[in-house]
Amino acid sequence: MSYSLLIVEDERLEAEMLEDMIRNRYPQIPYIYSADNGIDALRLTQKKNPDIVLLDINIPGISGIEYMKALSENHFQGHVVITTAYDSFQYAKETMKYGAVGYLLKPIMDTELSEFMEKCFELVQEKRKAQQISEGMISICSYAQRYLMNDFLRGNVPERAMQNAYGWPSDGNLQARMVRLCFGKELDESRQKEVVQTMESIFQPFFRTLWTIDSRKLLCVFTPQECHEAEALEVAVWCAASVLVCVLEKKAADCLIGIEITFTKVCSTYRELMEAVPGAAPFQISLNMGEQSAYDRRMKLSKAVQRMREGNAKRAVHVFHGMFEQKETWWGGVYLFLKAVLQYQEEIDVMDGLLAVDAKKPMESLAGWLQEILTQPEQKDVSIHPVIAEAVRIMEKEYGSLELSQATLAERLGLNPAYFSRRFKKETGQNFSTSMTQIRMCHAKELLDQGMTPEQVSVKCGYTNRKYFYETYRLYYGISAAQYVQRNENNERGKNTSVEI
Repeated sequence: MSYSLLIVEDERLEAEMLEDMIRNRYPQIPYIYSADNGIDALRLTQKKNPDIVLLDINIPGISGIEYMKALSENHFQGHVVITTAYDSFQYAKETMKYGAVGYLLKPIMDTELSEFMEKCFELVQEKRKAQQISEGMISICSYAQRYLMNDFLRGNVPERAMQNAYGWPSDGNLQARMVRLCFGKELDESRQKEVVQTMESIFQPFFRTLWTIDSRKLLCVFTPQECHEAEALEVAVWCAASVLVCVLEKKAADCLIGIEITFTKVCSTYRELMEAVPGAAPFQISLNMGEQSAYDRRMKLSKAVQRMREGNAKRAVHVFHGMFEQKETWWGGVYLFLKAVLQYQEEIDVMDGLLAVDAKKPMESLAGWLQEILTQPEQKDVSIHPVIAEAVRIMEKEYGSLELSQATLAERLGLNPAYFSRRFKKETGQNFSTSMTQIRMCHAKELLDQGMTPEQVSVKCGYTNRKYFYETYRLYYGISAAQYVQRNENNERGKNTSVEI
């Protein structure tokens, strides 16, 4: 296994001696880069992404502390070892807060360098192994999906595999459709992956998906995540299809121009679904619209769009109040309102609107969702939506609570859990569980620095399983909680010894 290394040292002679030492002792490091100031070091780190950095703490340009802060903010995956003189010991210790593996006192001795290099090699190997496992699982899941879809297309429907491996419903309860996307030109593998990711991000808040793709087409079977009434599913499919068309048509690549999307009918059994594939056609929604004529619906759509242009969400929803007041036409009202939203601005994600619907107060919930969109231009200086900002604040404050989960937090904020999940990822760039782990790990490190034991920290951070906490900490920081505590104790003893001398 080979490694790459960056030497950050402003003393030319020391840098050359250190490079010679490494080249002679570590043939497994064929790539060695060097920088004599913090600015060049940061540029090289971003460009070359070295596995190991040997950082002189006293460098010109930007300080070693500022360099470490920048690495932390950019989620640098490598490992940094500080090189320092005795008089900058406390300064070097400060870098530990930003993830430094340790520090070497100058002049650097072979034995001490060897100890840290072996440690860094081990950390890099662990990280690469974890990445390979993750990529392997993704590859296995992708292969399994293609395998099952091929069985579908051959007429060999693996009902038991679908139920056991994916949790899909049994025959008679499927409520499934298949969607087929045919592309205008052939797609290479990167474009195929992009299309699949786009489709899954749109469908998965509401549906389970199973797909296969090649250069010319994508086939996807989808069934509801939960049991829903038929008309709710009709609106959900229409929303997903509308958003999918809008997103794919925005793609600059010529291969996505002229895309054709067709759907099968709703099927309650696996066999019925397989037999319905040849009859796939453009989606036509089937809902109870009451006794309104097509002309009446067009007029209401036009009126609702006008209210949106005036910035009045409540009046826009109120256009369809008659449909919302009748149980039989309730979902028809949701559909027409969301259709008006698309006529007002086709880039709006109407799937978000559907997920925001509160069955107890549909008009109020839809008006609230739309009003946020209509007032967005006035909030350009706001980096994150206030509701999601409040969610993050609660997560930071109550990170140790066993009751804190995505579902309970969504309920506290008065949001549909699926809508909250989708909105949280849009606003923060990561899902709830990843953010929660990040917050807990940051607090865990602070608590260890304050003198708590790993066992106490695991409880304080909301982990009921200590082993799970230990493993999470090790994977997140590249060092176990116990090793981190021991390193801090050794550093403190070294500090006290230097003071006595």
